[in-house]
Amino acid sequence: MSSFFDTLRWLAPFWRPFRWRLIFMVVLTPVAVLFNVWSPLFIKRIFDALQAGSLNTAFLAQQVGIILALGVGYFLLNMALQSLRGLTNFDFENAFRLRLVGVILQLGRGFFYRFRTGDVTTRLIDDISEKKLGWFACSGVFRFYQALVTVLASLVFMVRLNLTLTLVSLVPLIFVVAYYIISSERTVSYSRSSQESISEVNAYLTATLDGIRVLKAYGQEEQAIGSFNQVVNTRIEKELALTKVSAFLEIAYSRFSELGMLSVFLVGGWLVIQGQLSLGTLVAFNTYIFMLIWPMVDVGQFFIKGRQASVSVERVRELEDYPPEIIQSSDPLSFPTGSLTLRFAGVHYGFADTHGLKSALKDVNFEVSSGQTTALAGEIGSGKSLLLDMVPRMIEPQQGLIYLNDRPLGDYDLHALRQHIGFVSQTPSLFSASLRENILFGQDFGSETTSRLEEALATAQFSEELLRFDEGLDTLVGQRGVRLSGGQRQRIAIARALIARPSILILDDCTSALDAETEAKFWVALHRFNPHMLVLLVTHRLHTLQQSQQVVLLEAGQILMRAQGNEVVHHERFRALYMNPQT
Repeated sequence: MSSFFDTLRWLAPFWRPFRWRLIFMVVLTPVAVLFNVWSPLFIKRIFDALQAGSLNTAFLAQQVGIILALGVGYFLLNMALQSLRGLTNFDFENAFRLRLVGVILQLGRGFFYRFRTGDVTTRLIDDISEKKLGWFACSGVFRFYQALVTVLASLVFMVRLNLTLTLVSLVPLIFVVAYYIISSERTVSYSRSSQESISEVNAYLTATLDGIRVLKAYGQEEQAIGSFNQVVNTRIEKELALTKVSAFLEIAYSRFSELGMLSVFLVGGWLVIQGQLSLGTLVAFNTYIFMLIWPMVDVGQFFIKGRQASVSVERVRELEDYPPEIIQSSDPLSFPTGSLTLRFAGVHYGFADTHGLKSALKDVNFEVSSGQTTALAGEIGSGKSLLLDMVPRMIEPQQGLIYLNDRPLGDYDLHALRQHIGFVSQTPSLFSASLRENILFGQDFGSETTSRLEEALATAQFSEELLRFDEGLDTLVGQRGVRLSGGQRQRIAIARALIARPSILILDDCTSALDAETEAKFWVALHRFNPHMLVLLVTHRLHTLQQSQQVVLLEAGQILMRAQGNEVVHHERFRALYMNPQT
């Protein structure tokens, strides 16, 4: 039961913003229930009058009118409650999802090594959906509350009518409680297996669709279909198992309630025959028993869905409890104005493997200033991209520090730091939107938007190519930019990095798909765009190295040497790496 109450504690902060709506439901529910539980008393009067031979048309019309009025009132109030619960379910689902997305956006790359994209998607969509955790947060709790109020109010009236019949009708509740205790752990186990199987399906789909072109190129369609079939069959088996258990439990709860009804018929009928109970009382009692069947089902649903919700909360909390790698300073500094100096001081970083910690960067020391372009060179796996990721604090050095104007990067406001950095990765990420939306990336520059777009596109050498698109900047690029070539994707990513006119520009081998002429034009245009910008780049092209003021050569995570760009051809190591017969 501890996990069940943990679920309620986890939900409590989400209830506070909706407290007035919830208070309204708390107050309105007993009123609606009262309209419902009064009706059997007027039914009793009719049958008692019939048994006594005093029933007349006027009395019958009066009682039936009251019963109809109570029924209409209950219907309207109950409809209002159901509509409000449904709306609140969706509001809770949205609140859960926003909070979880906010948490995920603060996590580092280690999180994405541990959790697959499909698994994260399942927890974001299915676990907190309106049919699961979103439903339980409002409808599950308040239907239980309404059921509880109905049961208690009915019992008050039933005790007043006949204590013996009330006790007889309560006997099945003992079996209900015992059955719940026995079955609850089984429900949790099946729920967890079901959610994990959904994660497997989503993870498989994400991986397969991302690599669909490679899959087709190697003729692996049949194997992919076979593997997907296995994953889906497992998912079906797990879901069927959960459905069978849940259905059996729900049926059992309602059948136990019906046992109470049969007991009342048996004992109550005997009392009527013996003259110890009026016919009206038995009919009223029978009405209350019928009235309790669905509330008892809702009570059962609350505990069944509550156990399933606890599984979803556990899965969500696994994401929430993952330790953040990037910590915001408690008293952050504003981003500095004017000239910038970025200094790497004794930077170390390593990855854990089966043999311990494998060093990826060791004692890296160098400095770069505004108006200067520094290129990182070296073989694949020498740590170049790792160093670039440390500047916007995607990862942190495990030892050593990076200083910006003689203050550690961690002292600055993280959001402000990243706002002043333009970043283009090795594999540009484009979104299923238009060219304009991919470049602006949610930023609004007001009246300057058009001029900034033109400036960024011209610098990225995409202005002329844009004319070939019939819809211009409104052209949709498709999933991950599939409708664009590699070079076009790189230039759109460059334009996105430049449109905010960043103080620091990071380019991670982002011109590899450009031809030599286009790349040469880009570097000239970039220097004109902002000659005072601090530029850090990775490249495998000798010409680009020669355009840089400083070149840092890395080997196995260590700085092997530093040189000016126009001197690299005179160094043997650079010639070995970058000068070959094709060059």
